[in-house]
Amino acid sequence: MKRCRGITLLEILIVISIIGILLQLLLPAVESSRERARQTVCQNNLRQIGLAMTNHEAAQHSLPTDGWGWGWMADPDRGSGMNQPGSWVYQLLPYMEGNAIHEIGRGLTGDAKYDALASLAETVEPTLYCPSRRLARSYPNRYGPVKNPDFVRGNLFWYNAKKANELAKCDYAANIGDTWVWWGAGPAPIKAEKGEGFLNFHKIGGAPATIEDITGVVVQRHPFYMRQIVDGRSKTYFAGEKTLAESQYKTGRALNDDQSCWNGDDWDMMCSTQFAPRRDSEPSKGINTSFGGPHMDGVYMVYCDSSVHLVSYEVDPKIHRQSGTRQD
Repeated sequence: MKRCRGITLLEILIVISIIGILLQLLLPAVESSRERARQTVCQNNLRQIGLAMTNHEAAQHSLPTDGWGWGWMADPDRGSGMNQPGSWVYQLLPYMEGNAIHEIGRGLTGDAKYDALASLAETVEPTLYCPSRRLARSYPNRYGPVKNPDFVRGNLFWYNAKKANELAKCDYAANIGDTWVWWGAGPAPIKAEKGEGFLNFHKIGGAPATIEDITGVVVQRHPFYMRQIVDGRSKTYFAGEKTLAESQYKTGRALNDDQSCWNGDDWDMMCSTQFAPRRDSEPSKGINTSFGGPHMDGVYMVYCDSSVHLVSYEVDPKIHRQSGTRQD
């Protein structure tokens, strides 16, 4: 009579150990494959932004501006360019199948308009998110309302909109050039309607800056033109990934991630090549105004010819700065 031999406990433990080792070998490969897929999506997002920029230039005969200041929400009744208080990505929406978002609030007035623009502040465009960083959703509004002695706020949070509890974000920033300048909320409505109080820039350290100091291709209210990019479109950045500390991905507290992507000119939407690109995991010193991202090897940049390239974190600082200037 044949005797059946069972599996011993030792043999079961050996099999489990082998399976565990195989899983440990497999998981990094799976994660690497997923990251490559996420990088492809990020690269395609910037490609869509580049094509929208090209179509905007063909239709409007200029590159988009970056609005009037962070105190202003985008307005569908104000067109594009100098008259548009909203961000450069808001001005690109009609050219990237974003009309549904772009039209929020059109034709409304008074409180109805202020409520609609608050709703706009929360409305997400997935193309503006890098999947390696965070999910395409809105994040908490942790910043306070605009304060200006020339502005009676009432129930408004921004100059032209009520408060939104959450804000749509953008993981990409336009190229302001190789000289970083800073600004504020922008002029209050009375001055803005007169065309006053714009382009009030300062360099690091507080020295005043003028429009002549802007070497990039996008800035507050002032439109640039393709003919001004004498270095060549294929050699000049239009936009790229912005750096953001990993601990700030979801908080809404970082000063370069505290407004909606539809607000006007702000640190959230602009970067400078004055600073080397850096990974999100690197410690943050002060305000993040450099290009950068969550990827291991480098940061994706879209050039003014709408091509997208991976720029290494180890790029020669001189080359990086020159890529940010339209006429060096």
